[in-house]
Amino acid sequence: AKSAVKLNSATNEFRMAVICHKLQKQDCKEMSLAKAYKKSPENAAIVGEYAIALTESAKHDQAILTYQKFFSLTDGQPRHMAKYGESLGAREFYTDAKEWYYK
Repeated sequence: AKSAVKLNSATNEFRMAVICHKLQKQDCKEMSLAKAYKKSPENAAIVGEYAIALTESAKHDQAILTYQKFFSLTDGQPRHMAKYGESLGAREFYTDAKEWYYK
């Protein structure tokens, strides 16, 4: 008999996103990170990676809001700041974008 194991914790969704990233499946990565974010919205690692995935999918409005949540949880890394600047620039917040991109 076959058995199905449900891996539906935030950690497992995050792991699936890593697998999708390695397979270069952006939609899969974003979907898995969205599920992980919904299950664990206070986990800075998940929030940060989800924000980056949104920027890479050109969903800049949602990405900006997600970055704001992320930076309320942690200082982040230069790659988060650069991607945040990218999303701000895409929405024509040029002064803010320049400040974040070059942090």
